[in-house]
Amino acid sequence: MVVLDLGPLSTTDMLLAIGTVLIVYAVLMIAFIIDSRGHPSWIARKIIHISVSSVIGLTLVLYHNLSGPLVAVMLFLAPLILGRAFFGQPVWNLVRLASRKQERKRSWHTLAAGILAMISYGVVFLMFPKEPAIFVTAILAVSWGDGSGELIGRPFGRRKYQLLGNDRTVLGSIAVFVFTVLAAAFAFQIFSSRNVLALIPVFFAIGLVVMLMEAVSISWLDNFLIPLSAAGVLFLFLF
Repeated sequence: MVVLDLGPLSTTDMLLAIGTVLIVYAVLMIAFIIDSRGHPSWIARKIIHISVSSVIGLTLVLYHNLSGPLVAVMLFLAPLILGRAFFGQPVWNLVRLASRKQERKRSWHTLAAGILAMISYGVVFLMFPKEPAIFVTAILAVSWGDGSGELIGRPFGRRKYQLLGNDRTVLGSIAVFVFTVLAAAFAFQIFSSRNVLALIPVFFAIGLVVMLMEAVSISWLDNFLIPLSAAGVLFLFLF
């Protein structure tokens, strides 16, 4: 797990930062191409949602200290700042791609969602500095769990229901549960020495809680609540 200080930047961390930024920009380019070809806007949005969150969750825990993530952020922001200076407003173009169709004229909603998600990720990261599996589970619960709800439920879900004014599909909610369980199992298999089979009931509990959070969350609040909820369940069962 990352040591919480700004230590020396190793070659491995520098390469990881560069690779992470290249992957993120590749994802954004793919999403831009899909959106520009007239495909439904939710497809580009989900590509960004699932891919970028997964990259954050799976790479952040591999750095030796905070210098690596800081360099990654700087490398990501540099082209945006230069683009803003010379070519217009690339930041808002990226925000537009990550926005729901009805929110594209109110991009601050999506920007706020991203900020709240980062706050949620940061809280989990700082609370469990020696438990990388918990952090990865919290992030993948958003990217794999929440992401699968719309990715599967929107095109294939037929039976719908309403909860607190939210329209959901039964298939989408099942997908959230299943992929959250798989995400937790994957995270603990790769990033923890704990017995994964013994934790299956805990993974099911996480899946149920995340499924409920996704169903009741209004607009983009799920990106804030799901990581905290997943980490909270793990804290209750493991400590």
